[in-house]
Formats: sequence, structure tokens, C-alpha cells
Amino acid sequence: MKKQKPNKKKQNQQGFTLIELLAVITIMGILMMVAIPSVSRTIENSRRDTFKDTALAYLSAIKNSVAQDEMSCDSKPISAVDAGYYYYFLSSTQNSGKDLMQSGGKSSWGNAEVAGVIIIKKTVDGTRTKYEYAMEFVDSVGRGFGTAKASDNGTPETTVLESGIKRSVVSTKNDGNRKKFYTDNSGATPSKAPAAGTTKFGDTLIASGTSITKCTLDM
Repeated sequence: MKKQKPNKKKQNQQGFTLIELLAVITIMGILMMVAIPSVSRTIENSRRDTFKDTALAYLSAIKNSVAQDEMSCDSKPISAVDAGYYYYFLSSTQNSGKDLMQSGGKSSWGNAEVAGVIIIKKTVDGTRTKYEYAMEFVDSVGRGFGTAKASDNGTPETTVLESGIKRSVVSTKNDGNRKKFYTDNSGATPSKAPAAGTTKFGDTLIASGTSITKCTLDM
């Protein structure tokens, strides 16, 4: 009588042991613990980058308007006004934003509405005219960059210089002061204008008694 050979195929169908299954589940859990925070950071950084890019797009539109002399300040073209500080309010819910961005650029978080202020510093040295820009930009939830008014928290309102508008300055935090800035300034008639003595142009406090004149677009 011939001996039957062991059925190798049958032996290979035994499956995993409980210990092996637990080991796989443990490894998968560890991988998820490592991967999820990393993916979340990547998503948040992407949103912050997009928010920054939206702000810079608005700022670029203002710079183009200044270069083409399409901005009026105190009923004069900006090219005709004296050296000093000027500002422009923008809101994605109003023409001040829609005139600049045809699609009305919005927040990268849930497509929330945005509002901001751009301060323009004009200096004249002989025949040379120079324009510098600083900006505060927030969404309706209070994410963005810049700080609240002095009347809100006792510190000067701070705008960020054009060169400083980077991902690192964009806050993902739902901040009540930034939300108040949005609420005050997102309407057809902004109620909070930048005030000398309580507003910083970048790191420089605009001295008390200095005029900060409102500007509009001639479009």
C-alpha cells in the first residue's frame, strides 16, 4: 500500500493565529496614530497657503489699481495726494472685494466670507514716489492675520507688511477679536477705520495726529 503524501495545500489554509491578528491590528493602529496628525497638518498648511495666496491676490489687485491711478483718496487720484497713510477696506460680500476679484475670493476654510484693510504708505522724495503696503485679512470665523483694535484688547491693531504675508502669520484659530474685526468691517459701510496712535503699519505705530485717509476704486 502506497503512503499518502501530506496535503500541503490543506496545511497552508490554516489562516492567522489570534496573536498574529493582534500584532497586525497593533501595527495598523500605530501607523494611523502617526499618519493622521501628519495628514491633518498637511491639510491645514495647504489651507493656510491658500488663504495667504488669496490675501496676496487682493493686495496685488490694489497695487495694480495704484499703478494705473484708478484709486481716489480724499476725492483726488492717489498720484495727486500728498505723502502719508491711506487705506482701503475690502469685503468679499461687497463691491470693494468683488471689484478686485471677479469671483470674490473667499476663505480656504469652508469658503467663508472675508474682509480686510490695506494700508498704503506713500512717500515722496524729490521726483521719486514710493508706495508701501500692509494688510489685515480675516474670515467670518476669525481665522487669518492681523490683530484687533486697541479698543478691544488694549493693544494696537497690527497690519502685516507685504513682505511678511506668509503661511506662518495665518492663524487657524477661531479668534473673537479677529471675528469682531470682520463683523465691524464686512458691511457696506465699515464702522472701524484705522486710527493713528492705535494702528501699526507692520511693526511701526502710526503716530497720533497722523491722517489715515480712506480711498475708493474708480472702476
